[in-house]
Amino acid sequence: MFFRRKPKQPSKRYVAYLHKMAKYRLVMSRFAEEPGQQLLIYFFDQTRKEIQQMAAALNITLKNPGEHAEMDDLIFCNAFSLNQYLFPGITKVVVMEVHPLHTKNEAIVQHFTNQPKLEIEFHMGFDEAALKPFNSERLSELMVKLGMGENEPIEHSMVSKSLENGLTKLEAKLKNSHQDIRSSQEEWVVANKL
Repeated sequence: MFFRRKPKQPSKRYVAYLHKMAKYRLVMSRFAEEPGQQLLIYFFDQTRKEIQQMAAALNITLKNPGEHAEMDDLIFCNAFSLNQYLFPGITKVVVMEVHPLHTKNEAIVQHFTNQPKLEIEFHMGFDEAALKPFNSERLSELMVKLGMGENEPIEHSMVSKSLENGLTKLEAKLKNSHQDIRSSQEEWVVANKL
């Protein structure tokens, strides 16, 4: 067969915020407003703790994968554990951070191949360690000068493309010599000398 049909993939988008805490506050408060079973994904243990604290403060119940989940429950899963579970009723996937290696982010998208109606959102704060190698402080200062507010999400195809290109270049630079640190973004960046 000459022409092989490419598997359909879910839509993917990146949403940036000036600060990590604004990201948590806005994304977590939105869960209560949007119906449907959603999957919340994290890469690092520190992020897991921060999400759990924010969920507790907002009175949001997080379900572990494999637990009995109702129609409007928020399922909470580590990105490295995705392959252990099926998520048949999921309407949206929300990734609360980007991993410094592009292939780790893409693995999430690949996991949901053949679910083209699914939407995957990657959320990040410009003050997060994973974005430091891309001069995110300078970009954050520029956004403030342009009048960007603390609670305004930044979503643009140019930002998404720049981020993906940067992550791909960073991964090529590190090749296979990177340290697989899962405790926090900060420790990952330090261990990999970025």
